Amino acid sequence: MIDEFDKDTKRLIDEVTPRWHELRVEKVNYARQGEMRFQTQTVLLAGESSSLLCAMDAWDFVGEETWEYFPIVFRIVDADRYAPDEWTTLAREGGASDTDRKLQWLFEKPSLTLTEGVEEFGQGEGASRKSYAFRFYNGLLISDPKGRGSLRLTASDMPDFILRGEFTFGPDEA
Repeated sequence: MIDEFDKDTKRLIDEVTPRWHELRVEKVNYARQGEMRFQTQTVLLAGESSSLLCAMDAWDFVGEETWEYFPIVFRIVDADRYAPDEWTTLAREGGASDTDRKLQWLFEKPSLTLTEGVEEFGQGEGASRKSYAFRFYNGLLISDPKGRGSLRLTASDMPDFILRGEFTFGPDEA
């Protein structure tokens, strides 16, 4: 097993203070898949002083460098640099909709955990075939320490370079 964990990603997620006021998804490739799931290319957790951008594509980072290969990349960004008409707001702090109400924990102080993925590759044929397995960060789990819910963002590079989001709501849902 070959570890390809990006230390900068781990450091960023460990150091970020989640103080957001909106959950936005990029309209490009956005699709709702039932009440609990969605897919998009980029998610923006917008805050007053800093926002967390979760993306599959280097082009989503305004004025940022590109990267070699990681299925998902996180950056602290200024949400004002991203045109509002290119985004759909899924929930906002203090909002009145049912979704807003269910997701208020997201705007309090959720916990953040990176999720891991494994990809296996082979080289050669028959008895001389060599197999490799690479471990890497493939997503983010944002959860409420009080048990009201979670949001899992998982990157999928095959076949469609898409970011999938899945909500779960606990028994102590607000």
